[in-house]
Amino acid sequence: AAHLLSTTGGYAIAAGYAEEGLAIARAADDKYLVADLLHQCSWSLPDLGRAVAALPLIESGLDLARCLGEPHLTARLLTARSIAVYAEGDYAGGIRDADEAVRLFRQAGDLIQMGTLLCNLGNYKLAAGDLDAARRHLAEALDIAREQGDRSGIVFETFNLGLAEYLGGSP
Repeated sequence: AAHLLSTTGGYAIAAGYAEEGLAIARAADDKYLVADLLHQCSWSLPDLGRAVAALPLIESGLDLARCLGEPHLTARLLTARSIAVYAEGDYAGGIRDADEAVRLFRQAGDLIQMGTLLCNLGNYKLAAGDLDAARRHLAEALDIAREQGDRSGIVFETFNLGLAEYLGGSP
C-alpha cells in the first residue's frame, strides 16, 4: 500500500503505512523487510523537500542490505540515495550511487529498474555537462523502454535524449 500510494502522490498516507510496516518488520526481526521498508520510508522524502531526512534511513537500509548480500535491494537503496544526495547538491555522489545501482540492476537482470536509473544517470550527466555520457545512458534507457513496451518510458527517454541533442547543438 505504501509503495502504491507513494507512486501516485499519496505521500503522507504512504509514510504512515511504511512506518507501520517497519515497526512490524522490526518486531519480527526480519532484516530484509526492515531494509526494504527503510527504503520505502525514505522514498518520498526528497519529493517533499526533505532529502536530508531520507539519508539516515537509506544508510541503515544499505548496511542491512549489504550484510544480507542482497544486490537488488542494495541497488534500490543506492537509487534512493542517489536521488536524495543529488537533490541536496551532491552531484558527484548522485552520479556515483546511480552508476553503482545501474551495475547491480544489470547484474540482477532487472531491465525495468536499470532503464529507469539509466535515465536518471543520463539526466545527471546532462546537468554536469557530459553530453556524450548523457546520450549513451539515455539511448540505452530508450532501447530498454522500447524493448519492454514501456510507452511512458519511450516518451520520457525520447524527450530527454532530444534535450541532450539540443544542448549539444543538434536540433
